[in-house]
Amino acid sequence: MRRLAFALLCCTIASGVFPPTSHAQTGCTTKTQAQNLAALADGQAAGSITPQVLRNLACSTGNAQITPTGGSVTQTISDALGSVAVTASGTNQATAAALSAGVNVVTSVAPNTGVVLPSGGVTTVMDKGANTLNVYPASGAAIDSNATNSPVLIGVGGSATFRCTSSTQCYR
Repeated sequence: MRRLAFALLCCTIASGVFPPTSHAQTGCTTKTQAQNLAALADGQAAGSITPQVLRNLACSTGNAQITPTGGSVTQTISDALGSVAVTASGTNQATAAALSAGVNVVTSVAPNTGVVLPSGGVTTVMDKGANTLNVYPASGAAIDSNATNSPVLIGVGGSATFRCTSSTQCYR
């Protein structure tokens, strides 16, 4: 559910629904990272992630360049939700580093190393390392129209959001 709320908020922000930084968010309460994670945690009752919860999350970002043309939407939201620093490893799907968070900042990328997406859900991967990053689907899955178990590449400084709609198919 947390990944769904994150995806919905990113889509709302990217569509330009939120005002630029010169306009403060109203009707919201700044929350800590722990409070945001609790409000968006998996296992919450159906309907508990309300528009107010999303407004509070947006408010907690400090309105830092939440516009389609300014700042990094992914970084701004990951600051509010929390993100995980990851080191790429392995040179194939079986030995690559497994991802478990919704937002993953890969800070160390040796040549030909990679990460593996979780099965299902929405996962954002950012390559902040020194080399191109291999991103593998979960075992038995494909990304876009690539062959099953084949990686896609994210260039240095790049990022991608993967939506795994089933145990055998992901899209970016």
